[in-house]
Amino acid sequence: MKNVSEIYQKQQHPVRILQFGEGNFLRAFVDYAVDVANEENGFDGSVAVVMPRSGKTDRYSK
Repeated sequence: MKNVSEIYQKQQHPVRILQFGEGNFLRAFVDYAVDVANEENGFDGSVAVVMPRSGKTDRYSK
């Protein structure tokens, strides 16, 4: 099985949204809405995540 990064080429968009928190709702709903806006409406933006608590930073540093 191939890794997603081998199949799908990620597009680089400028950061236009600052998201406080990295919870499931934010990642599943808000980030999805930004993705749809990029594909269908030409939004051309991405999300930068600010973690409100320390301790999880090693997961997101990849």
